[in-house]
Amino acid sequence: MMTVITGDINSGKTTVLINHYKINRQGDGFALPKFSIPGRAAGQKIMRLSTGEKKILSYSNGFEILNPSEAFRYKNYHFTKNGIAFANKIAADIINNNTNPVYLDEIGPVELMKSGFYYIVLAMLDHKKDMFLVVRSTCLEDVLNLFHIHADRIIAL
Repeated sequence: MMTVITGDINSGKTTVLINHYKINRQGDGFALPKFSIPGRAAGQKIMRLSTGEKKILSYSNGFEILNPSEAFRYKNYHFTKNGIAFANKIAADIINNNTNPVYLDEIGPVELMKSGFYYIVLAMLDHKKDMFLVVRSTCLEDVLNLFHIHADRIIAL
């Protein structure tokens, strides 16, 4: 079963994903809550849903001091090696433990460039996992086409 949660930027997609996990308490995956530093948007953390453990995934220009270990950049965001490694560990644990369903937040422009969580999505599809994917509405069609996804349910915010 494939459920896609979609909407515009800041429409509450991540909150819906987290709340769905909290209600059902099955499976595992990650959410990408935003964080700020004294009232200014600084970036996103990656949070493992089953444990609540968090690491910095990305930070915007001007916050480079947060984590100098950069994996790659997309526009004005710097993605951290530790954050990407954490996502890959979560994915490996899901596959190795045969965990179902899987929750993946913010599949979008970066994955369309075959970066970010691109290979994680492919691995979950290859292992026939039930998934809850969060996809920004502006790239929904492109993401579905790239990964050859048929959504059984779309939650539009």
